[in-house]
Amino acid sequence: MNSPSIRVLIVDDHYLVRQGLVAVLRTDASIEVAGEVETAEAALAACANVPPDVVLMDLNLPGMSGSEAIAMLCHSQPEIRLIALTSYETQGDISRALDAGAHGYLLKTTRREDLIDAIKCVAAGGSYMPSEICRQFDESRMWRKLTPSELKVLEYLAKGLSNKEIGLQLGTKESTVKCHVTGVLHKLGASDRAEAVALAICERIIQLEK
Repeated sequence: MNSPSIRVLIVDDHYLVRQGLVAVLRTDASIEVAGEVETAEAALAACANVPPDVVLMDLNLPGMSGSEAIAMLCHSQPEIRLIALTSYETQGDISRALDAGAHGYLLKTTRREDLIDAIKCVAAGGSYMPSEICRQFDESRMWRKLTPSELKVLEYLAKGLSNKEIGLQLGTKESTVKCHVTGVLHKLGASDRAEAVALAICERIIQLEK
C-alpha cells in the first residue's frame, strides 16, 4: 500500500519560480502539488479552503509579508507545516521567519534533493535548516539581545534623528535615549551610530522608508 502523498502549497510572486518548484516537486511520487499562489493573502484563503500538509512560503511578497502569513497560519491552523523559501539569508530574515513559526528555512538556490528532504522532514514533524543557515541563525542571536526600546531607537537613528529628537518622538528623556543608543552600539559591536544603522539595514533588521 502506497504512503499518502504530502500535499504542498507553493507561495511565490514570481511565475517562473513557481513553475520551477512545481516541476521539481513532481519528480517525487510521494509529493503532490496542492496549488500555487502569488500572494500571502491568496495562501491564507487556499489554506482555509483545503489545508495542505506543507506550505513553501516566499518571505518577500507584495502586500502581506511571508513572515506575517506564517504567523497567522501557525495561530489559525497549527497542523500545517511551514517552510520559508527565499532568496535571502540575512540574520533579520532568518529570525523573523523562525520567530513567526516556520519549521524550516531554505534558499531558492537549494538543491532538488535538499528541497525534497526538507519537505519530508518537516511533514513528518521535524524541522529543517541547512548548516550554513544554522550558522547565520546563531549569529543573529545578537539582534535578539536588543530590547524593543533599543530597536525603536535604532529605527529613529536610521532616519537621522538626534537623541533629543528621538526623545520627543518617544516621549522620553534625552538621557534615556542616550542610554539606549549606548546599549545598541555595545550589543551590536558597532563603533558609532552610522555603523549600527548600516549593520541593521544590511541584515534587514530595519528598512529605510521608500
